[in-house]
Amino acid sequence: MKLRICKIFLISLSVSIACLSGAFAQKDGYGYYQGPAPMQQQGMMSQPSAFDGISYDLLEMGYRYMVFDGDNSVLDDGHAISLDLSLDLLWYFFIESELLYGTTNTDVDVDKFFDLDESGNYTEFKLGLGGHIPISDRFHVVASAGFFYENQDLSGDVFDDLNGIVDGGGYYVRPGVRMLLTDSLEAGAFAEYTKLSDADDGNLGVIGSLTYKVTDVIGVSGNIQLKEDVSTFGLGIRLSW
Repeated sequence: MKLRICKIFLISLSVSIACLSGAFAQKDGYGYYQGPAPMQQQGMMSQPSAFDGISYDLLEMGYRYMVFDGDNSVLDDGHAISLDLSLDLLWYFFIESELLYGTTNTDVDVDKFFDLDESGNYTEFKLGLGGHIPISDRFHVVASAGFFYENQDLSGDVFDDLNGIVDGGGYYVRPGVRMLLTDSLEAGAFAEYTKLSDADDGNLGVIGSLTYKVTDVIGVSGNIQLKEDVSTFGLGIRLSW
């Protein structure tokens, strides 16, 4: 009797183990493997992660404070809104555009008799093509080049004869790197060279940026641009997809 009970118990235990193994077994294209089902397949949602690599599909909107430092510039400082767009293309290429529009202030000593303190409009637009080389998922070497247009529209007839008023286009070259310091924090460092015309000696500067990803799509960004003729300090909201 005891032997029969033991046999029945062992058979029941074996059947139970087999049923449990079948419940946790997952089928792939080559057969079966043992292990628990992923949380998504069990009807549970995994915790969202901010890490999604370095994206080149970006839309950034923000504010910039400008300080003009050029020897011939009649501008003092200014405030502008910025709109930057980047779209990923085939292979490792992307297209980029930047728009900066705002107001500027002047502080000019005319004929050393009186100072002019006037305001005007400032517009800058860039359109270029870039490429990137992924050294790793967290570190990319980036370079872009394109055309830009800059206009300083100052009020008052007296500014017509002053040097330092910019209204024209040229080209820019911008090499640099983008890196992920953490899953949610991205940093960028670039050098930029712009040349307005044949008479212009060119303008060299550096650009630094930090972006903190709040969600997979929304991030908060800050940037600083230090150039020979103008320095800008900006804050914005970045959308990436």
